[in-house]
Amino acid sequence: WDWDIISNKLIWGDGYQKLFGHELKKIGLTFESWTSQIHPEDILAVKKSLHNAIINENINDWEYEYRLYKSDKTIAYVINRGAIIRNKKRVAIRMVGGMTDITQKKEYEKSLKKLNDTLKRTNRDLEHSNKDLEDFAYISSHDLQEPLRMISSYLSLIKMKYEKVLDVKGISYLDFAVDSSLRMQQIILDVLEFSKIGKTKETLVEVNLNVLITEIINLYQKQINDTNTEIKYNNLPIVLSYKTPLTQVFQNLISNALKYRSKIHKPLIQISCEEEDAHWKFTITDNGIGINPIYSEKIFDIFQRLHGKQEYSGTGIGLAIVKKIIENLGGKIWINSEEGIGSSFYFTILK
Repeated sequence: WDWDIISNKLIWGDGYQKLFGHELKKIGLTFESWTSQIHPEDILAVKKSLHNAIINENINDWEYEYRLYKSDKTIAYVINRGAIIRNKKRVAIRMVGGMTDITQKKEYEKSLKKLNDTLKRTNRDLEHSNKDLEDFAYISSHDLQEPLRMISSYLSLIKMKYEKVLDVKGISYLDFAVDSSLRMQQIILDVLEFSKIGKTKETLVEVNLNVLITEIINLYQKQINDTNTEIKYNNLPIVLSYKTPLTQVFQNLISNALKYRSKIHKPLIQISCEEEDAHWKFTITDNGIGINPIYSEKIFDIFQRLHGKQEYSGTGIGLAIVKKIIENLGGKIWINSEEGIGSSFYFTILK
């Protein structure tokens, strides 16, 4: 378009009719013929913006986004841009510009905003739901502990007092009951631990992983000595993270490597780290009993056990805790393992 500001004559290019359907002969060639097509809610703002640009002698370009009625009365979103031509006294005498139809872009933005709003609502609902579930798990587990302790205590008292009266079968029944109550107690403690993940009030600190691994080794020193296990690590980084959950991760994985050690080879656990762009990538490798690759994802599910409690103790929640902690630290965990050969656990955490 070409607008002669002095004579108020506005000439449109053919694209105006092609884009918006207005016949140039019918709408005329005046400034008002253009503004009459602008949406009523936008017209004052458009005129004000245009007026401010024209009277300010330091402005040479104008741009504004608004709604325009097409010939079929549907609405198009447009961006109008113009170059202001001024005389020697810096008075605006003419504008030449072009109009772009951005309706599809605006509709896409609207649908994207609607989708984002829906996702935000869904996320809020999920957060509330997760919080309710975590609170339920915490309260239920906490409330279950006391009656369970009572059951365990009375079963133990019955065994002590009536052991001479009961026959072998009766004593074995009591042993099963005591064992089950103790196991249930451990499950409850693990559920409590699981429900607390992500609720840490710790602050980010620099954690020297060489020191942290040494502390964990000291914790398991007797078991390491008894099994003649060798643990190799060196040059691990100092990371900015939360110490307690990070300790839980390494402690759990090292504990598992000690528990599921080979009965044939001398146990060996190796810990290493690689630096990536945004993450630290850790590897904990052992030469233990390994697992079948078909269970490589299942082992991270809560209460999933691949061995009977007679073979190996535990409730099957340890790796689920590890996975949840790592995901809270902005990383992921996976395993590469082969039965009879050993396992390599890989996990990442955000720098």
